[in-house]
Amino acid sequence: MDHERAWDWLRFSQAQLRALAQAWQRDRGELLARALVTLEEARLAHQEELLLHRERRLQLDTCTQLRDKVQQWRARQEEVSQLEALMAARRQEEEERRLGRRRDSEASVRSHQRDKLKEFYARQQDRRERLERRDEERLALLRSSMEEQARRDQERVRYREETLQLRRQEREAGELQRQREQEETRSRLEALRSQVAVVAEADPERMMGETEAWRSRQKEGCEPQKPLYNINTYTDSQIVSDPRVRVEQALREAGLHQTPYARQVLADIRPPRAPRRDTVSAGLRTDPTPGSYGGK
Repeated sequence: MDHERAWDWLRFSQAQLRALAQAWQRDRGELLARALVTLEEARLAHQEELLLHRERRLQLDTCTQLRDKVQQWRARQEEVSQLEALMAARRQEEEERRLGRRRDSEASVRSHQRDKLKEFYARQQDRRERLERRDEERLALLRSSMEEQARRDQERVRYREETLQLRRQEREAGELQRQREQEETRSRLEALRSQVAVVAEADPERMMGETEAWRSRQKEGCEPQKPLYNINTYTDSQIVSDPRVRVEQALREAGLHQTPYARQVLADIRPPRAPRRDTVSAGLRTDPTPGSYGGK
């Protein structure tokens, strides 16, 4: 019993130690996790503070740069306005001096321009005279070439007319020769026709009368409209009188002649006359059916 009590106490102690170790490990893990989370939050907050500080520094630097640029732009604008005013004053002075020089030189310019106009008119007159001489020479050359071309064209036309006249004369001579040959041929044919012509007296009664062969056939009792051979078959009226033919034609026009309905209808129709007994096959059937096709 002491041993069992000691054994139980030992197992209880061991279980307590295991539970304590597990709880310690769990608490230690939770503590480490919380510490890591806290450190991560602190790191993130520090990064945010650094980023905010950097942004503020950047904003301050940007504002400083913009302020400097604005001051520089204003200084440049002032300098530009001053330079523009100075240049405008200089241009005004230059314009006044130029107007004075222009007024002074207008008289000399007018006299100089008159001389230039005279020279220009003289040059224009000389140029017109040269152009007229050149055009006259060109016109004379063109007229001479056109006259030469007209002379050649007249010679060519004259040659063509002579050639056409010769060809026309040759065709007329050939036509006369052909007509002469045709006349000679007709005269020879007339001579031959007159040599072989049949000389007979006119006999209208004989021409319109009956021939000996016709009279002989009339005597023998020959029928001129008699057919060459006898036909042993049905006529068209007899064929159309069969109701099966009319029904089959109506079915064919309706496009139903190859359907089971058409076969049934044709099998149920009776012929206008019962088939003969000698036309029915004794090996297949012994009684005539209403739809069988028999002889007359």
